[in-house]
Amino acid sequence: MTFQLLLIAPPVLHGHGWWSNREAGKPHLDSLAGFVSDLCGVAQLELDRGGDLDEALSRLDEALQDDTRLVGISCWTSLHYLGTVAIIEHLRRVRPELPIVVGGHHATGMPSDFEGLADWVVTGDGEHPLRSLCADPPRRPPRTIVLAGNPLALGGHDHIDWPNYGRSDHGGAVWIALSRGCPYRCRFCIEPLRGSRTSRYSVADALRIIETVYRARSPRSIAFADPLFGAHRSWTEELLAGLEELGLPVQYWAETRADLMTPALLARFRRCNFKLDFGLDTGSETMAGLMEKAPDPARYLRKSAEMLRAADAEDLHHGVYLLFNYPGETPETAAETRAYVQDLMPRGGPASGWLSAQTFFVLPGTESYRRLPEYARRFGTRVDHPTWWREVGDHHQLATAMLPHEAWVGREAELAGFNRWQRGVNARWTARWSPEVRRFSAAFYGSDEPA
Repeated sequence: MTFQLLLIAPPVLHGHGWWSNREAGKPHLDSLAGFVSDLCGVAQLELDRGGDLDEALSRLDEALQDDTRLVGISCWTSLHYLGTVAIIEHLRRVRPELPIVVGGHHATGMPSDFEGLADWVVTGDGEHPLRSLCADPPRRPPRTIVLAGNPLALGGHDHIDWPNYGRSDHGGAVWIALSRGCPYRCRFCIEPLRGSRTSRYSVADALRIIETVYRARSPRSIAFADPLFGAHRSWTEELLAGLEELGLPVQYWAETRADLMTPALLARFRRCNFKLDFGLDTGSETMAGLMEKAPDPARYLRKSAEMLRAADAEDLHHGVYLLFNYPGETPETAAETRAYVQDLMPRGGPASGWLSAQTFFVLPGTESYRRLPEYARRFGTRVDHPTWWREVGDHHQLATAMLPHEAWVGREAELAGFNRWQRGVNARWTARWSPEVRRFSAAFYGSDEPA
């Protein structure tokens, strides 16, 4: 008996400016679809590309078919949570017999949020649990069941239809995931909840995928959705050598850590036309320890500074990402981070970096979330909306309403001061950009500076 599986990326209802383009744009739905396409028909519905809830529900009604027997919803981020709830509630009204399975990062971090809503909640990688459900058309169980997904080993037979992958227009940006998992355990990140196991495509397969997508889509840029690009040194070096040989006329983007770099590696990234974003997060040893960025915070910061200066010397376009106001942050640690970043400015040479500073917000199930009572006792931390994703309102405003340390009492107006400081740093850095970096940035962002 054949049946139809409907995979849904739910709408973002309260992201406002936080969810800038309202499109996850990552290959998770394509991976799920390809993994079960031999068992059933699969349709995909992306509802986080804009529009309001009524429009999303209307599109959902159009996508439902008589032979739809299972609905899978990817709650990719916590910003998707209320949209997921709205989709489930609508399905219960119009097709109460339909079984529903929910997965994604939010489901992994807080499966209890879907108790009594979904029939199954998948934590971790969803391919194997979804395949089990599709082996026979499932019936709704009497209560919500949590399914632990085994990590998917990337490689061998490629289940994603790369020539037809993605749904955005030709000439834009395309997201590709070449690896899964992260060996680090940063306390604010949800990635450690999927386990410590990592996997990646072979370099030969990765190069074939990149070339296939480029030939089919002619993208302006290819963005890698890997949680930590470059975590495996020899793989990264071999991939970059292959990209350099391919010589595709495309820009690449990836997110990584500066302490994983070497000057030679940075030079190769530049030759391959990359923009790298470095998740530095702090310039304070105290905060690096609290965030669990590395076993040796002092060494982490020394190596990161060395490599960020090397990125400038190499004229490699890059971003430096900071996370202020993590629990335990004081005016002194914030000043340490500012001084650290100020010291990164090259002495007399070119700059090629861009600074992005944001305020901390708690994510469900993370080590930070689990330790909130401890932070309240140790630091006087106050998080006004610890489950902000369940509330109706401006989610950025709700999520970032917090006091990281009692030392800020009476100085609350200073907590967002990094925004003004960031603009000043970027004005000085971009004034030192070479014409080549400026042209790269203009092509990458569609303007002289990142939005």
